Amino acid sequence: MKRIHLLALLLALMLLAGCARTASGPDVLDPDGVGALPQGPANDELAPATAEPEPTEAPSPAPKATEEPKATDKPEATDEPAAADEPESAGAPEEADEPKPAAFKAGKLSENDLVTAMNAALSFYGDWIYNASKVIDPAAEDPASVAHRRTGDIQLWPVKEGTFSSCDELFAAACRHFHEEIADVFLDEIGAQDVDGVLCVGRADVSETLGFLCELTMVPDQEEDAYSFDLSYTTAAARLPADSVSVRYELRDGQWAFAGRPSALHQFFSVLMSADDLVVHMGTN
Repeated sequence: MKRIHLLALLLALMLLAGCARTASGPDVLDPDGVGALPQGPANDELAPATAEPEPTEAPSPAPKATEEPKATDKPEATDEPAAADEPESAGAPEEADEPKPAAFKAGKLSENDLVTAMNAALSFYGDWIYNASKVIDPAAEDPASVAHRRTGDIQLWPVKEGTFSSCDELFAAACRHFHEEIADVFLDEIGAQDVDGVLCVGRADVSETLGFLCELTMVPDQEEDAYSFDLSYTTAAARLPADSVSVRYELRDGQWAFAGRPSALHQFFSVLMSADDLVVHMGTN
């Protein structure tokens, strides 16, 4: 019995000794465990290595690469088609459409437009060119106080208040009816000038004219922005042979006005002022 107790005691001691060794780790009984154990620290390094799924999170920068489609946001550089829009801003077609005012193209003025323009020019011509005495101040005394001789022996009188205050204003008004070269001639003929800051003109020597029977034909020019005003006339008693005169109504630099030889314009408007009858119609070329 004592031997049995001793054997049991020895076995117990051996078991305790084996447990102590396995707890210390080096003397693992399993021979494969010895080879596996060195890999343990390597596997421990895998924890940081498994923490290196941060490299797998480094792919998350790859989504940032997907944010680099902001480089594809350079389709905003496709706003550079705005450069392609430049053809629109170039508006070349509209420039091609210039000579605007298209409404002023030949053939676009109505008979009423032309007659209205002619009557306005006739009114200006009658008061300032044909008989400038109409605009002279009736209260003006002997012209010696204001008369200045510019060409020849033209004597000048001040014009009525409430008309034009300067020669420049009168010239601008004349250019609304006659092109500039004609306005220059007409105002020179009446001696229009400023004297001591006052607009002055010469008196007119107007003779009586016979009543005329007139026929006016207005013909559009097919190649230019212009109309020909062809006036034929005779006296009511037919004591004078029939006569005719032509002037032009032209568009220049956006301004419609009468043009032609000054002598022809004088004849044209002087006859109209003395017309007893006037027949107007549009002609064709």
